[in-house]
Amino acid sequence: MFDFKIVFFLVILVQEGSSYYIKEVNYGDSSEQEPGRLGHDTSHIDLVKQRCKGRLGHSSTILVTTCQNVASEKQCMYEGQDVTEFMTCCAPCCDIRDSVDECRSCDSIMEEDLSCTLASDCRSLYQNGVKEDGVYEMVKSGVWYSMFCALSDDWILVQARVDGSVNFNRTWTQYQWGFGSTYGNYWIGLDNLHYITSRGDMEAYFYIETFEGQSASARYDKFGVGSRDDDYVLSIEGFSGTAGDGMNGSPETLQLDGMKFSTWDRKNDNAVGDCAISSGGPWWHNRCALATLNGPYLPEGEHIRPGQNCIKWTSYTEDSLKYTIMKIKYT
Repeated sequence: MFDFKIVFFLVILVQEGSSYYIKEVNYGDSSEQEPGRLGHDTSHIDLVKQRCKGRLGHSSTILVTTCQNVASEKQCMYEGQDVTEFMTCCAPCCDIRDSVDECRSCDSIMEEDLSCTLASDCRSLYQNGVKEDGVYEMVKSGVWYSMFCALSDDWILVQARVDGSVNFNRTWTQYQWGFGSTYGNYWIGLDNLHYITSRGDMEAYFYIETFEGQSASARYDKFGVGSRDDDYVLSIEGFSGTAGDGMNGSPETLQLDGMKFSTWDRKNDNAVGDCAISSGGPWWHNRCALATLNGPYLPEGEHIRPGQNCIKWTSYTEDSLKYTIMKIKYT
């Protein structure tokens, strides 16, 4: 004899913000349910889609397509090809316009309607005509993140910190050569820095941003870096800006003009201890420094008044910084 079991389901359309999903409630088989409960939620099926555009690789071809939400991530197909990584500018849309008033019909959103500057990386922004430096929201394969992009034509990127994914506590040799990526965490290299600054008069620009969203900048009219034989001695003067003079502020023992570069395995500072180890990482140190941008990256929550061994610009804030950028250009 067969044992039959009857189970009833109720399907409900539920709204969470601008997203809609199906909630399945099981009314049957009460023997397997806790007393007083109607059932349980199953997987969410997101009904809202995205209409996206992007540039195909490094070509001039612009694609516009509708992207599905698959396992909480965006998936974009175009003529049978997965083009998700190229889709840099999106707007929400929906295929159930009759049921959800807020949704736009996906096919009605044209290329000219998608004017946002979202990108998968800094190169994508630049290719789409964005030339202003700043922190931009990025989306790649459905994952959102923030990144600082140096996009001005006449500036040369020297240093950038955007997160803790790259170790900056490196050796003297590694700081000579450089490391990282110009589209994320980056150090240009001391040899490159000397070569560039020896070709003409230069100025320097520093941008800093806190975890609380506050930002400031510092500009120096004179900037130069010496040779290997001089241990890359720093020349920096002529401060202006909103961040305070972190490179040459008071007291005199923390002024960095004329200081040599130091790393944990090459001490050139004037302190009793080792500033590159205990007070801000590899940098131009005097008796340490007010500003050190190569220190340990501290995550949010650990960044508040952590002491000296962090990413700091203490003429502006005593907290460890979230974003930093250092650029130079010829005057």
